[in-house]
Amino acid sequence: MDFESAVTRALELIPKEVARDGEITAHAMTIINLRQAREKLAKDMTDKEALCAGLNNKTPDELKSAVDAYTSTLEDEKKIVGDIRINEARQSITARIMRGNLEKKKVALEAFSRYRGGK
Repeated sequence: MDFESAVTRALELIPKEVARDGEITAHAMTIINLRQAREKLAKDMTDKEALCAGLNNKTPDELKSAVDAYTSTLEDEKKIVGDIRINEARQSITARIMRGNLEKKKVALEAFSRYRGGK
């Protein structure tokens, strides 16, 4: 996937992720919600991995920080999905990570939209 098609795909995928993450963080992170969040994140992982690989392919300097921020959300989500522990600490950590990633995704989406609008 070349960079331009990755940006197009990002503009399709990131709004869906923002909506999903907003829905997850809108509720208290109970044990059931933690399990559901892990399932939802795992389901979208392969698309996101392919997208991040495409975005890291010849990234323009003006988008480097946005791509790095978005790629860091993938790493955070891998940690959430890979962790099998269910306890109060995991619940609060997951909720905090999800809220932080939501903001990073919004910033990345805005940067990609500006980049696409400037072309």
